[in-house]
Amino acid sequence: MVIFPPFQPATHTMSTPASGIVCRRATAEDYEAVLDINRNLYSGMDPVPGTFMASLEDSRMIMHVLEKDKRIVRAHTHFFSKVATRIG
Repeated sequence: MVIFPPFQPATHTMSTPASGIVCRRATAEDYEAVLDINRNLYSGMDPVPGTFMASLEDSRMIMHVLEKDKRIVRAHTHFFSKVATRIG
């Protein structure tokens, strides 16, 4: 078993000019916009309101948002385990 140090993701923004979509790291200022895209999902049982800030602060997680026309249209959280197994 190989144990890695806490994940330290790079801060960057990617865009695709043809589609007008921008992918970037989420920030605390994105909270309301992310809630707006999730408001009518899961019959009010959406976990995002209770986990958004914790996801931003957890060193094992990274959250991205996709923007189109300066409006957030998607949010996604990636979880990175500190433990990895060696193959081979």
